Amino acid sequence: SNSFKLRYRNVAEPVTLELALPEAITIESAVPPATTVEPGRVVWNLLPGGSGAVKIRARIAAAAADGSELAVLATLGHARGTLQS
Repeated sequence: SNSFKLRYRNVAEPVTLELALPEAITIESAVPPATTVEPGRVVWNLLPGGSGAVKIRARIAAAAADGSELAVLATLGHARGTLQS
């Protein structure tokens, strides 16, 4: 397993965080728990405004080549649209 943390700040209202994952990455656990976990997509709804963090434990498929880059796209948004990617 591999662990990483996503932090956000200076957000005035509750937010939604969405991760787009390559096929080689599978989420094993997250704190706080994700609202939606699907292959290639993980979503947290209504995370507190202000600042915060999401801690993630993920598994990388054995088929992923050593030294290969695996990009994860994070998008932070709210009811009025995307704040940043």
